[in-house]
Amino acid sequence: MSAEELLRRYRLENNLTQQQMANLLGVSQAAYHKWESEITKIPLDRYLSISVVCNVKLQDMLPENWQKKINSE
Repeated sequence: MSAEELLRRYRLENNLTQQQMANLLGVSQAAYHKWESEITKIPLDRYLSISVVCNVKLQDMLPENWQKKINSE
């Protein structure tokens, strides 16, 4: 699953709209929408904020191929 797919999944699991999630992350709804729609990449510094807002481990927020690499090292 891609980071963008995970972002959408975690947002929906927390019953948040894109606007609510954007507000919690301190970004515009338009910027957030672009991340979730894979128009732009999620900035690396936002992964920690997203994991805190969604109450998930930072590692779980990373794409599967990154997780596999981390676990193999």
